[in-house]
This record gives sequence, C-alpha cells and structure tokens, in this order.
Amino acid sequence: MTPQEQPGTRIVARLLPGGSLALFGSLLVLAGGGLLAAFGTDGRLASGPHLLSTPTSAIVSPIASIKHTSDVAAVLGQPTLRLSAAPVQGTTGVFVGVGRAADVDRYLAGVAIEQVTSLSVDPYSLTGIRHSGRLNAAPPTAQHFWVAQASSTRKAEINWKIRDGQYRVVVMNTNGHAGFATTSAIGIATPNIATYAIAGLLLGLLVAGRGTVPLIRATGRSRISANAWGPTTRRAAARTL
Repeated sequence: MTPQEQPGTRIVARLLPGGSLALFGSLLVLAGGGLLAAFGTDGRLASGPHLLSTPTSAIVSPIASIKHTSDVAAVLGQPTLRLSAAPVQGTTGVFVGVGRAADVDRYLAGVAIEQVTSLSVDPYSLTGIRHSGRLNAAPPTAQHFWVAQASSTRKAEINWKIRDGQYRVVVMNTNGHAGFATTSAIGIATPNIATYAIAGLLLGLLVAGRGTVPLIRATGRSRISANAWGPTTRRAAARTL
C-alpha cells in the first residue's frame, strides 16, 4: 500500500475542502462583524464626549499626511471627519478648526501648545506633550487659512470631507488665550462601510455553512473508515509494505 492510500492521508483529503471553506467563512464573519461593531449601521466610528483640557493656548493634532482619498471615496463613500467641542469650566467660547500643516505651524509658532502624540477612538485614549511659548495667540477666528472651522459659546462642530494633503486639527479658545476645557468628541464617517460589513458578514455565514456540512459528512465517513481499518488490517498492510 502506497502512502497515498493510507487512511490518514484519505481522512485529511476528505476534511480539507470543507475545513478550508469553514475557516475562510469564519474569517469573513469576524471581519464583517468587527467592522459592524466598530462603525455601526450608520458607518460612524466615534469616541463619544470626553473632557479635553490644557493650560496652553491650543491642543494640536500631529501632522496627518492623507493620500488616495478619491480611491477610498469610490469604494466606501466620501470619508468625513466629525469633531465637536463644548466649553466647560468657565471657558467662554471654543474654536475647532482644520488647516494645512504649514499654515497652522506658522500661526502657532512660538505659542504654548499641547501636541497630541497618540489618539485612540475606541476605546478612547489621548496623550500629548506640551511645548512652552507665549500664553496667548492671535484669535483663531481672525485667520483665513482654515479649510474647516467652527466656534461657539455652546457647541462648535465641524464635518470636514477629508482630502489629500497634510493637515492639523486644532482646538482653542475663541480669543486665543491660554487655558481652557471642553467636552469634545471625534469620529470618522464612511457612508458605505456598513454595507460592505453586512455583506461580508452574510457571505461569511454562507461560506462557513457550505464548508461545515461537507466537513461533518467527511468526519462521519472518516470515523467509519478508521473503525474499518482495524488492528488486523493494519498489521497485514504493514507486512505488505
């Protein structure tokens, strides 16, 4: 008896097709379910409101170099950055804005700022490093380089359609003075991601189901074959080999 004819080889050959389908389907289910859990049916990944405060003049994101947004938009829909901030603890008014990195850096040169070094939306986590400098900046509302901006004594909100380039996100007092606290939330919206997540979830369930049925059948046949391949038969096969 050749090795290809041995029972172990035949069992693997029977289990492999169904097992591969079941594994691939399970991975699709995990991917689709994970995306759906993160973004929800409305396609939004959001942090929820959290306290954001600093004794400096501005909280500034690191440089984000964004590329290929048109390719992403063609598949997932136009991605949008959503940022809101409501003043608390005596902050008279809050400003939120998005500007090109070079413009923001020039505007805040020599000003005390807190630069974000790490931001996680789900679960929410933010860390930053403080840079010393002047305690007051020129009012951000008087600047004309912002690609998106909002200011309010109650709640400032922006919905910026993300595009290619290098940008910074800034949160400040409306008057540019140091020291403020806000309740802020940040999120990303991609309109079509929920559709793809649900499609992946359903396809994964279908593929996993198609793989599980032959896997169960193959397992049953393998048990029968193993029982039939008893000690006497194995000894005879060994003498033949």
